[in-house]
Amino acid sequence: MNDTRPKTENRRRVRTVRRVALGITLLTAVPAAAAVVMQNFVRTDITTAAACMTKIAGADETSFPTAANAPYVAINTTSTGTTPAPDSVTLLNETVTMKGFLGDRTTVSDSIRVKNTCNYPISVSLKAETQFGAVASTGFTNIAADVYLGLKNAGASGTDFSVAADWDPTPLHYNSAGASTISTGSVTIPANEDRQVGYRLDVGTTATGTATLRYTVSGRA
Repeated sequence: MNDTRPKTENRRRVRTVRRVALGITLLTAVPAAAAVVMQNFVRTDITTAAACMTKIAGADETSFPTAANAPYVAINTTSTGTTPAPDSVTLLNETVTMKGFLGDRTTVSDSIRVKNTCNYPISVSLKAETQFGAVASTGFTNIAADVYLGLKNAGASGTDFSVAADWDPTPLHYNSAGASTISTGSVTIPANEDRQVGYRLDVGTTATGTATLRYTVSGRA
């Protein structure tokens, strides 16, 4: 059918439809521009206290009588390191220095001990780390190392890492490719007990220089 309404009425109707369409567009755009912001403020006070999970020297730390003879094992539990910027926080970064003899396997079963002076048990594991900006291992050409976590108190884990009752069966493993096993199992240390950390070093006949490995003693209540 032909529209018989006057042309002015048709124009008015078109303008009305356009206004309605524009109004719908504006209404649908409003939610994208609006926002509801809720802020809830929390105050947190951080107080300092002495750590109750610490590292102490084990029975294998031996010093020779003259400075010319470096010890087989030396422990420094007061060394510190600074985390990378922007935090730059100084944390304990204990160091263990030990000899690896060319062409030999050397075991150090009681290097340091993880000591729990908390009044509750803690769950501890060793984890390869890069927190101080270093890779997990360096200088391991023709050298490999395993780091074990003991299961018994006060040096009672013995010297044989294959004894399942004495040592966690999953050591950290370091070689020329880095750290291939990055975490030991989890060992529970009751209050006022400690656990040994043992090393097995395989040093090839052509090894030179110094090999360095890094790990974190991680504890959880």
